[in-house]
Amino acid sequence: MSSATILTVRVLLASPAVGAIVGDRIEPEWTPDSELPRIVVRQATDRQHHGASGPLPVRYATLNILCVAASFEDADALADTVIEALKGIRHAGAGTERITLFQDGANTSTQDPETGAFQRIIGFRATITG
Repeated sequence: MSSATILTVRVLLASPAVGAIVGDRIEPEWTPDSELPRIVVRQATDRQHHGASGPLPVRYATLNILCVAASFEDADALADTVIEALKGIRHAGAGTERITLFQDGANTSTQDPETGAFQRIIGFRATITG
């Protein structure tokens, strides 16, 4: 897992509101037999920031967070809870790494054709420093 994914998972695991819904079921993948509800954190992009003198200790990542549940209403409520938990977050990671998150991008709903599980997919942008 990338540091953006790891740090985002840590922030979500630390949220009492998120934990009340999914417990510790927050991970980078899910399988059709996975227990619901759950959150899947997937990193879509990761790029190093460069200045005039070369690479800087700043990276930008795009994350897609899938809120998966047995019903649309439950997936929607979970997604709203995740958005609230990550709103304007600044989190210290391992060592000197820090992550700042804000919602940016996807905010769509779908149903998995294999499992029937409902997903609300939320896009976030992360800035990682350190």
